[in-house]
Amino acid sequence: MFNQVVSVALISSALGADGLREQMLAIAFVSWFNLTLCGMHTSLPVLLVRSAPTAEASKLFIKTAYILALLGALASVALTLLILNLGLSKSLVGAPLATAIICNATTIVFGLSEKVFHATDRIAQFNVLNMIGTLISLSTTYILARTHPTASGFVVAFYLGVLLPPLAATVSFGPRFDLTRVPSFADFYACARQLIGVGVFGLGYEVASYCKLQALLALLALLGLSNAIAPVGLGLRLLGLISGGLTIAIPILMLRIGTAIRTQDERSRRFWTRMGLGVAAATATGTIALYQLLGPDVFDAWTAGAVALGPGDSIALAIFSAVYLVQNLVFALIAPDPSFARQLRWLFWLEGPAVIVAAVVSALLAPASYGGAAVLGGAAFVMGVASLILLGLLVGRRSGDSEGNGLRLQKHL
Repeated sequence: MFNQVVSVALISSALGADGLREQMLAIAFVSWFNLTLCGMHTSLPVLLVRSAPTAEASKLFIKTAYILALLGALASVALTLLILNLGLSKSLVGAPLATAIICNATTIVFGLSEKVFHATDRIAQFNVLNMIGTLISLSTTYILARTHPTASGFVVAFYLGVLLPPLAATVSFGPRFDLTRVPSFADFYACARQLIGVGVFGLGYEVASYCKLQALLALLALLGLSNAIAPVGLGLRLLGLISGGLTIAIPILMLRIGTAIRTQDERSRRFWTRMGLGVAAATATGTIALYQLLGPDVFDAWTAGAVALGPGDSIALAIFSAVYLVQNLVFALIAPDPSFARQLRWLFWLEGPAVIVAAVVSALLAPASYGGAAVLGGAAFVMGVASLILLGLLVGRRSGDSEGNGLRLQKHL
């Protein structure tokens, strides 16, 4: 979090609002590479928790996931180069985009090590690696800002903090899981089917997340609302900082609930579900208060006045961020349960396109000066409906468990 706060201030002071926008758009453009993982950010830790008693099965899942990630990274680079050669994105061609393509493709391959650490209950160790990566990234940003500031250099500095921790994690457990030994085709096919099958639900969630965060910046550019890119982009960056703080809670919730499901420990599952809902409520309240009370002052101090919030941006960012964070936490309570995943596979696949449609309609209906706020408001409305569906199912399950416990008690008496 500290890294992002200081980095934005350094970049905006060295390159101004235009340079900051160029860096953000390059990173946002290639963020769709993560979708080629087919939901393995969700399915890999879930399957590793389920296969924990069998070490060989865990090894096969990890090796297969890395192979699929490599194939996805290569496909991403090839598709991006095709798009650029066809001239479909002329405004983004340049060194910052080329740098982001290479860095993000590499991150795709090694990023899965974070999920391996989470599934094996080594969260604290990965957090230490994250802190080291943050320090390296921040140091690089500071040096570039003082010596040779370019958008491409700042893209590299950003990815250093993202890439170095999972790369170090992969090196640490690579020999133990024998990653250099390729599994047989039969084993690879069987594991890939499970990873992708379980990941369909998570992939829909990731597609929706891309539409809610990264695609909105490109949407603003396409709608001719370029003046809103910097304030909305910084608001989403601030949301990412807050969301990054939840990376401590979300893996723990998924791990504990997944373990409770595997061991059929309903008491533990209820405890962690209530804990997650409590964190969600506190996060939403704190986020709204942050944007409403300190939003304009934070932006002014953050960028030394280079970027200012537009009309309605503060309240729109507050609502959008609160809904997004609540949905992230509720998803962590639901994702480990296969029954929920089967019921909700359709939800996030519909949510992503619906967010884009609602954002476009809202922007077209609103005055141009409120374009950024309208895009966020339309997206937040769709996200709120999806979050209510998730909460309804979660509460419904808890009510069903309570009724079932009551009936069993009556029979016992």
